[in-house]
Amino acid sequence: MKKNALRSLALLGLAWGLCAALAVAAPPETLSLADLANRPDHWPATVTLQRDLRFTSGLVVHQGGQLRLVRFDGSQALVADAAGHLFKVMPDDCGLLDAANQAWAALTPAQRAVAPETLAGDLSLWPVRVAVNSEISCTLGKLPAGTEVTLLTASQKGADVAWPNSANRLSIDFGSIDLIARARQLALIAPDQRPSRIAAALQGILVGADGKPYHDEHLGDKKIFALYFGAGWCPPCQVFSPDFVKFVHDAMPRHPELAVVFLSSDKQVADMLAYMQKEEMTFPAVPPKVLTHSNPLSDYEVQLIPHLIIVDRFGKVLADSDDGHGNRIDPMDTVAALGKILAAPPSAQ
Repeated sequence: MKKNALRSLALLGLAWGLCAALAVAAPPETLSLADLANRPDHWPATVTLQRDLRFTSGLVVHQGGQLRLVRFDGSQALVADAAGHLFKVMPDDCGLLDAANQAWAALTPAQRAVAPETLAGDLSLWPVRVAVNSEISCTLGKLPAGTEVTLLTASQKGADVAWPNSANRLSIDFGSIDLIARARQLALIAPDQRPSRIAAALQGILVGADGKPYHDEHLGDKKIFALYFGAGWCPPCQVFSPDFVKFVHDAMPRHPELAVVFLSSDKQVADMLAYMQKEEMTFPAVPPKVLTHSNPLSDYEVQLIPHLIIVDRFGKVLADSDDGHGNRIDPMDTVAALGKILAAPPSAQ
């Protein structure tokens, strides 16, 4: 009796702790200034100046002026006027809290749930592209405010974006890009209707075994993507490819939700095409040296091939022949995992 009572009390305490954790994690109904401190997901896009401000530089900003909120650290707000001038104001001098709560009240519960700590775990809310909120200047160059860049990854601390027209990437905080705002627009769309990030990453870079550009008008509707990193010169690939191609040939007619892509590490495009034709690959390929570090698919690439990775339309890894820590499995085991994924009910895929 005593043990059961103690166990019941322990379970009750655990349940209470879980409820308390959930209550803390729940988005607030009304924001306080403390809720705004270093929380860009709670910031309004703009604030309104409540009085005239005059600076020693001669700059005058008049009451009623609309200012873009750049930062709020809990004490002062960093804002920018239409000309791009940056200056700090007190929260009351720009109506920060009122503006934040007005914007917050307009959000749905699903939109309020979009936050740095939740966004990292839901790739369906990652937009393909984001815009920088203010000018960025670094060793890579300059990006004017409003420049759109490709979103590569997002974590609780921030995001990695592709630097335009290069193979470089930049780590950036949430306050410097409109990722939260764009994710909240996606939150209004049913998950199965949100745009495919994998299809977007493959857009314009696929070719068929005949060397011609490959277009699939249904690519954005595919639910499962099998990404095969390999090369014709690779002996283990030569062993793996025939069995994998046979599996694909058998599976594709029965599974229109599946897309398969060969990501080539061959030395020349001609070598890739010859290998695709030899193995009778009816699925498209990304030619060698086309997949740069500014493409989200580059995050899946590893040093050792053959490498087979199965992802959903947003990039979530479903099965992988390499865990990224040097632990590799037979890629045919990943093929078997793909078979189980395809056999599952559509709602479970």
